[in-house]
Amino acid sequence: MRLVDHEGVDWIDMDDETLKQGTVHALEHIARCATIGEPDWIADARNFLPASPPIEFRHFAAEDEADAWQWLGATPLSPAAPAAT
Repeated sequence: MRLVDHEGVDWIDMDDETLKQGTVHALEHIARCATIGEPDWIADARNFLPASPPIEFRHFAAEDEADAWQWLGATPLSPAAPAAT
């Protein structure tokens, strides 16, 4: 998943069961997660996971996006796709 200009999430109204299901789904399907640019929200993401999640996280500077894709072993589907609104 690629988030562009992500400004955060308001978790206050999120149902606890939805959060649990999302956490289980992430643990079953995500092996690596790269954040690129600012802010670095890795610490926030880890708050929803067990103490020692099997997910590797790594932060990259915005100018190092190509390195992030290489670390993930992936390529963007559309490198010049506009941000979703």
